[in-house]
Amino acid sequence: MTHRPRHILSRGIANALCLLLALLTGACSRSHAEPDAAWQPNVTMRFSVVARANPSPTRADLTERPGTPAEDFIDVARMDVRFLLFDGGGKILADLTPFTTCIDRIGGTGDLSYTVYIFQTEVDSEYFRAAETDVIPFYIMVMANGASMGMPHIAVDGATTIATLCAGSPPLNARPETAQLMAAAASDVSQAFPMAGIQRFAPTRKSLQESSSDSPLDLSSATGVYIHLLRALAKIEVTDHIADRDFAIDGADLLGYADRGSMLPLYKEWSSGGFPATSQVDSPSIPSNALYMAPQRSYADAEDLSETDAIELRFDRTATAMRGDGKPVWSCYVWEYSRAMTEGKAEPYVRVRCKNGIIKGMLIGEYKDGTPVEPLETIVRNHIYRYEITSVNPDGQKTDFTVNWTVCPMDEVSVEIPPFN
Repeated sequence: MTHRPRHILSRGIANALCLLLALLTGACSRSHAEPDAAWQPNVTMRFSVVARANPSPTRADLTERPGTPAEDFIDVARMDVRFLLFDGGGKILADLTPFTTCIDRIGGTGDLSYTVYIFQTEVDSEYFRAAETDVIPFYIMVMANGASMGMPHIAVDGATTIATLCAGSPPLNARPETAQLMAAAASDVSQAFPMAGIQRFAPTRKSLQESSSDSPLDLSSATGVYIHLLRALAKIEVTDHIADRDFAIDGADLLGYADRGSMLPLYKEWSSGGFPATSQVDSPSIPSNALYMAPQRSYADAEDLSETDAIELRFDRTATAMRGDGKPVWSCYVWEYSRAMTEGKAEPYVRVRCKNGIIKGMLIGEYKDGTPVEPLETIVRNHIYRYEITSVNPDGQKTDFTVNWTVCPMDEVSVEIPPFN
């Protein structure tokens, strides 16, 4: 007997979806008189998920690079991955998760450093054979590593769309675990970073018909179309470029952060190109119940060590090695943030501990000529906020630190950090 996946939705909607699919694709309509080849009970498809590629680079002069092993890792051993199928109009067709397996990984060894994951799934062919077009568009959404950050199971039903799912994206973790999880993310290569992506595919009706478990339709290899994943976290790096090593950095902590984040960005962040697609975001997508864990004091009073509600920055061996000059980098990961969350409270800052017992605060903000201009308005997912401290002013001169800074997507690397202009 041929196995037929039992998806979450009633097949009774298939006929209605037929009309929707026909209206939403510009493909030529098929004649009702045209003979139709026999369909297999299931359509078998393969697709590739890419954790490293930057789908929408913002600076063409920077080169792509893989992330750290932790940043690229997808927990396929526990299958902490969710797969959802949507029609060409963005309405849910099926939860593919129970019928999807990882069949190959590329670019790594053991369990680490893989950058491409290849999955295979089976879909009831009724979802496709009802369409009256020669090209049948649909979307596959992937959400990876959510369970590691406390994401509850997302319930979907016949009314679910890509837009409603983005609008109601469940929050990922909350205090008191936030600081511990973020510190672990900076040090443990097996930490699973939450990430998500969506891709539109438009195979021919014939290729769907001819697919089978022995000869699956490979959606990615034939077209070069992959599902890119965007990490739900941002990264803060502080580089010790201090010439006088008597003031070298011994450690650092971040004070002021959001206590939770969302797996998916808002729909508008992924739909600017006409079709929903994974892309770098311009604005943060913050859960309505997120709280700002405000510092008790401003960065000017960072010498007070009584505040312990902080995210520790860890020595980052990978980022240090990528610099080329060997300057030590300290880093942590954070959820997206908006200055509006502070409601007049102290702004986020890094408490930097230098040798000789010097402790000073570095504002998380924009810098010009080495000095802070203003606090950051937002921190957005899948971006690195890089700060390079070039000198320490122990006597409280114009500023405690001289700092260069830049912001770039996680998948781009800039060896020299320019000052803000």
